[in-house]
Parts: sequence; C-alpha cells; structure tokens
Amino acid sequence: RFIPTVLELGGKSAAVILDDVDVSTFAKNLPYLGFTFTGQNCFIHSRVIVTKNRYQELLDAMVESAQSIIVGDPFSNM
Repeated sequence: RFIPTVLELGGKSAAVILDDVDVSTFAKNLPYLGFTFTGQNCFIHSRVIVTKNRYQELLDAMVESAQSIIVGDPFSNM
C-alpha cells in the first residue's frame, strides 16, 4: 500500500517552547545552543517553535541575548 506520508527529514534540533518554559533561562543559553561552531553542529538549534502566548516575550529575550554576543577573534582575550 502507498499511503500519503509527510516526514520532516531535513531539519536539526528544533527547540519547542511551550507556555511553561523559563524564557530567561532559554535566552541566556541561546548563544551556546544556537551559535556554537557557527551553527555547524548536530545539536545546534536551527529552529524555534513557540506558542503564540510566549512569542513576543521569547523574541525580545532572544534578540537581547543575540545582541550580547561579542564577535571577533576568540583568542584576542587570551
């Protein structure tokens, strides 16, 4: 039998954010979870799925966290 099926096979590590999540903790860990190795790792969050109730709060926290990342030579502070 051929039954129509939809498979999600192209993504990696979606973060699913429900209403009970601690947004500040997630956003604080975003630089490590999202930008480590310039996103070239199998556990990097490439997508965030969030409920409508927490969308704006999470977006604001993620933007603030991403803006805090220092870009440059990682060895310059040694």
